[in-house]
Amino acid sequence: MSTPLLRIKEFIDHKELNVSQFEKIVGLSNAALASQIKNNKTIGVDKLEKILKLFSELSAEWVMRGTGAMIVRDGYNHNYKRNDNMLKSLKAE
Repeated sequence: MSTPLLRIKEFIDHKELNVSQFEKIVGLSNAALASQIKNNKTIGVDKLEKILKLFSELSAEWVMRGTGAMIVRDGYNHNYKRNDNMLKSLKAE
């Protein structure tokens, strides 16, 4: 059974990032998400809220319930340009 945390990990893989890079983008402490994934824990509402605010293309419905598409294409992502630049710089490291 897939959990919201495992769906977040799937999104991280979709963005072609590792968990550490994703944590930096979101502003989470080092290994905060990685340890939760490794230990099959749950994700806190505060972390989930940060992720959904930064990645507005990520469907909250998909994360929480596992229904629908992962990516929502009909909304404007005001963070897209900022996130895209961060992704490019992190991948170049």
